[in-house]
Amino acid sequence: MKLWTVKELATYLAVRPATIYLWVKQRSIPHLVLSRGTRKSCIRFRPDDIQDWLNQRQREVR
Repeated sequence: MKLWTVKELATYLAVRPATIYLWVKQRSIPHLVLSRGTRKSCIRFRPDDIQDWLNQRQREVR
């Protein structure tokens, strides 16, 4: 299974990468942190988790 990067997910959702980072910071979107070095973390997203998240949000709006 391919994991999405922030840029790939932003393109898929038609939002800015900054929005994705905000959602990650708020812990409102499912994500994986693959490393925590002295520099930036490596954040990735499972496509299936994102689809489930979108479906859940759609039900909440209705």
